[in-house]
Amino acid sequence: MKTRLLLLFVIPILWLTSAYGMKMVRLYQIDVPVTGQSDEEKVTAIKQGFIEMLVRLSGDKQIDSHPNLQGSLKKPEAYVEELRYQSLLRSPTPYALSIRFNKDDLNRLLKRAGISIWGEKRPVVLVWLTVTDQSHANEIIGNDTPDTVFNLIKKEGRQFGLPLIFPMMDMIDLTLISPMDINSASLIKLKAASRRYAADAILIGNIQQNNDAYASAWQLAVGEKTWDFTLNDNNYPQLFGDLLTKVSQTLSKQKFVKRADAQSSSFFQSFNVQDFYIVKLLNQWTS
Repeated sequence: MKTRLLLLFVIPILWLTSAYGMKMVRLYQIDVPVTGQSDEEKVTAIKQGFIEMLVRLSGDKQIDSHPNLQGSLKKPEAYVEELRYQSLLRSPTPYALSIRFNKDDLNRLLKRAGISIWGEKRPVVLVWLTVTDQSHANEIIGNDTPDTVFNLIKKEGRQFGLPLIFPMMDMIDLTLISPMDINSASLIKLKAASRRYAADAILIGNIQQNNDAYASAWQLAVGEKTWDFTLNDNNYPQLFGDLLTKVSQTLSKQKFVKRADAQSSSFFQSFNVQDFYIVKLLNQWTS
């Protein structure tokens, strides 16, 4: 009986050990929501998908203003390899146009334009973020936060092809980290709390809401290296677009080495508090 119970728990744990770490990102296929299947809407969706794909490859939100790409932006259909419509459920739009662009043609285009290409292997970034409202109350944005900020930054992350994850903010995280730790970018504490997620990089940020504007301070950490960004804007999409441009262009220049402790710690990310104690008991039982 003891052996059977152990196998039931060991199998999912081994499966979860590869949950985080460098991710292969699908760069050359884009799904664009559409309301219909008319030729006009298809042309618009192809151009939108083309620009989004260029952003993923370059890490530059303003890539569509590059002078060496203006001719190609007028005929994005020349780079399309396959088109197909998908029906969507529980979505504001009934369809998505799935567009696969030709990898070789696009790589040649960007190389001729003198634009660096960020490959398909992308680092997972753990985001520790607080939002401070006008009454100076702080909220930590966790993985289950039903929040506009969370949804918008995740959406921007997908457009950049950047895997962003957020802390669960369960009992373990709440014990280790306070809003003040994030606001002050307490790197020692945040690195310690981040080990369970086995991410490749940590992004620490605070957004201050001031009337109709947002002031933000960020620190990106990869190993012992850190970079600081200060960004202000009057809308979240532009703020997050500017932020992830900086983050993507910084990360694309780094070399990532798998941490020795990543495999043993990453499975905790998908467990709730009760599961954590079950695993702890199992470790004691089998030691």
